[in-house]
Amino acid sequence: MSNLRYRISSFIVIFCIVLAQTSHALPLKTEILNDKEQPVAKVLVYIDFVEILDMSDNLQGKVGIFNNQGNLELFIVKEDNLKSVVGRAFDRKLYDANDQLVGYYDWSTFWVYAYSPTGKKLGQAKCIAFRGVCAAGVATYLTELLTKPLVTPGGTPNIAQPETIQDGGVTLE
Repeated sequence: MSNLRYRISSFIVIFCIVLAQTSHALPLKTEILNDKEQPVAKVLVYIDFVEILDMSDNLQGKVGIFNNQGNLELFIVKEDNLKSVVGRAFDRKLYDANDQLVGYYDWSTFWVYAYSPTGKKLGQAKCIAFRGVCAAGVATYLTELLTKPLVTPGGTPNIAQPETIQDGGVTLE
């Protein structure tokens, strides 16, 4: 009987060690669903940013929190050679690089939602944590902000160059 207890307890200990070595809490992975509830992209959710991937797991962009003179804002960065800042999110609204409203986002206990400027639902994703940044990432993808060309109102390309913003010793490049 004690030999059986030893074997069972040894198995449980080894199982727990293997599980602890192979499981990681972050990132949380979820799929972005369009308005027909079909998967169209993926989001990897971390504490203060999300990575947006297409269905082939190619990185499309990131949405991250930045403290701008005491105001928390979400900046949207396209995954290109320049790491172009293509927009920002604030107060459940999504803006492009020219500060034009491109969409809204919201969340409930388990779901996040994206809407067009006219209020049409674009899609949703299941996010159980960090819902604000997750919702902004979902809205970023569904409003096609990462695929739109960067253009100023005058018609010339507005490719955002990395700039240094200093706030309490934090530098964004």
